[in-house]
Amino acid sequence: MPGYCLNTATFHREKLPPEKLVELAADAGYGAVELWAGELREHEAPEDVGRRVRDLGLAVANVISVSPWIFADGARGRLEAVRQDMIAARRAGSTRIAAAPAGVDEPVPLDRVVECYRRLCEIGDEEGVKPMVEIWASAPVLNRLGHAAYVLCECGRADATALLDVYHLHKSGSGFEGLRRIDGASLPVFHVNDVPASIPPRELHVHDRLLPGDGAAPLERVFRNLQSVRFDGWLSLELFPATPWQAPVAEVMRLGLEKMKAIAARATGPE
Repeated sequence: MPGYCLNTATFHREKLPPEKLVELAADAGYGAVELWAGELREHEAPEDVGRRVRDLGLAVANVISVSPWIFADGARGRLEAVRQDMIAARRAGSTRIAAAPAGVDEPVPLDRVVECYRRLCEIGDEEGVKPMVEIWASAPVLNRLGHAAYVLCECGRADATALLDVYHLHKSGSGFEGLRRIDGASLPVFHVNDVPASIPPRELHVHDRLLPGDGAAPLERVFRNLQSVRFDGWLSLELFPATPWQAPVAEVMRLGLEKMKAIAARATGPE
């Protein structure tokens, strides 16, 4: 059975320290958290954050990195920032980082993305951290589910994985049926959120994400599709609100978890 995770960016507007967010997540009933590499690198002791996570009975499912790793002329010798993110992740107790197409300003051939990802995985081998290919719908490359699948298939790594997101699958036009073609073991983390029906997909902004069940995304079908490929990773609540939440953080955390669990329960029933 999948577990339930909280991406701490969901409450970045509240400006709470990672340790406090972790405590609130544990109280709300989550099993894991996703932390951010930038915050960990600024922290005096990422080990202390990781220790607090473990003391509360949680796991660090992933650390979000937004350091560039895709380069049109190849990545070799240009991944020191990502390496530092991996080191911070390892110090905090995570064995994974997200590898999104951050910093890419123009299209890059997918074969070159494959080459860059292969090099990223080699650095991950050195640091004990595995990178997950993450699609961003607004990026000029790696912006569709098929792009992530191509990288997984062509990189020559049996341990290659991807990080997918309801918002990005919807905005990109990839949709959700392609999830049935991805091995669930290749999806350690899946970002859960919802999208408003009133905004065309291509016009969506990251701040338009909604709590699960509050929008038009077919989340029951998404969860069923994940179940069909034996997904057993973390369902992680990730939103980027434009303003602080109008309700207490603890209340919103519990509500988000309740909504994910309710959708998952319905998804296990007859269609």
